[in-house]
Amino acid sequence: MNELERNIENELARLTEVRLSPVARARIAEKLQTHSALSAAPIPSPFSISTIFMNQKLYLVPALALIAIVIVGGSTSAAAASALPNDFLYPIKTDVNERIKTALTFDEADKATLHAELAHERLYEAETLAAEGKLSTSTAEKLAANLKQHRERAEALSDELAHSGDLETAAQVHAMITGTFRTYEDVLDGLDKKVEGNNSNALLSDIRHYLENHHATATSTPIVLSDTTKQSVADTVAYADTIVNKANTTLAGAGNLPANLIDKIKKLVDDAMSAETEAKTALTNNDYQSAYDKATQAIQTATEALTLVASSGNIGKHHKGDDKNLESLMEDEVQNKTGNATSTLELHQDSNRTP
Repeated sequence: MNELERNIENELARLTEVRLSPVARARIAEKLQTHSALSAAPIPSPFSISTIFMNQKLYLVPALALIAIVIVGGSTSAAAASALPNDFLYPIKTDVNERIKTALTFDEADKATLHAELAHERLYEAETLAAEGKLSTSTAEKLAANLKQHRERAEALSDELAHSGDLETAAQVHAMITGTFRTYEDVLDGLDKKVEGNNSNALLSDIRHYLENHHATATSTPIVLSDTTKQSVADTVAYADTIVNKANTTLAGAGNLPANLIDKIKKLVDDAMSAETEAKTALTNNDYQSAYDKATQAIQTATEALTLVASSGNIGKHHKGDDKNLESLMEDEVQNKTGNATSTLELHQDSNRTP
């Protein structure tokens, strides 16, 4: 049995253990009981996926069929993809769908990126609830706990990737986390102030703690040069060029946003373009450390600009009838978003890094 086959066998074994926790089951059961009291119509069970695992002896099903059943295991799983906290399908989304997706992601770089994306998903969910005045203290605390788990896992995996020489993915993951956190700090704080019924303190505390630690430890460390790391630095600079161009294109199509907000996003894009230019120049001069640091800075700033544009659009959907309030809200969101940050990748064997 080769290594790939062993990995598949191990992950399939883990899949048979994926099921809702007792707490998640209780939450769903309570929601269903409440709903059924209001309607005589039969309700499809949200336990269809876990029921398959527990009762249908799937160990008799071939491996590929098992994977297919898990991925397309019914309308319940599909419907859960857009669920928000407090929706009765939300435990299916987080305790089943996301765990399965993580288990089926074998590549370490892809897994690091996935955890960063799931951290972003928790913040997007918080924003969506906050825009409607529905982000309660308890919900914010639960989201903060899940956010921290994904952030820490993404950081740990990207640290390992950096040590192994995959500097490009490490830069992307840390830029995604830092850029997203910088934007959502202002987004959630602004929504707390402008929309009644919200309390984002738990999330804001975690975000600010992370950003403060990141700022305090934002010092560059020497890259150990090899043919592999040189190529990885070049790949990082190339990715910076791609995402900066994307941010520039997105800005050009964001003319419907308030003028003051456009100016602030443009400042972020300009800073990203400047850092990207410096990265290219450093790479041409074989200054790989500076090239990597500037490319990382460009990726982070461009990511911040893209996240801000997306969040502003999402908030706009919830404030269509109040353009004045929307402009004020989005202006609050983007204060202090133009500070520079340097890479803190630790590439020596015994080093540790806070992104």
